[in-house]
Amino acid sequence: MQYRLIGTILIILFSFSPLPVAQAQQVVYLIRHAEQVIDVDDPPLTEAGHQRAKAWASVLRDAGIKVIYTSKKRRTKQTGEHIAQALNIPLETIPRRDVAGLVNQLRSRHTADSVLIISHSQTI
Repeated sequence: MQYRLIGTILIILFSFSPLPVAQAQQVVYLIRHAEQVIDVDDPPLTEAGHQRAKAWASVLRDAGIKVIYTSKKRRTKQTGEHIAQALNIPLETIPRRDVAGLVNQLRSRHTADSVLIISHSQTI
């Protein structure tokens, strides 16, 4: 009974005290690049991959995305190009292992934006 009373008091206290509001993106969408050609250095997308990227552009059309980040690999850039072109938004590239750099970009340049990140399965 004593724990229930303490829990109720804490709930009441937190209900009336303003909590700090974090500064962050509205939404961060993460997707893996579309299907790629196998056994090629820096592989491009397959035809099915190009079709999937176009389909993502349609799905994300009303998401309010302001910028797309990709790695420097061809398959992520090709996926992003289809979406960026369809949504008429910029495409930025950043090294896929530079997670800290990406986070810094999001924090400094896109604090209130919806952002799409296209990367690789191991990075995501």
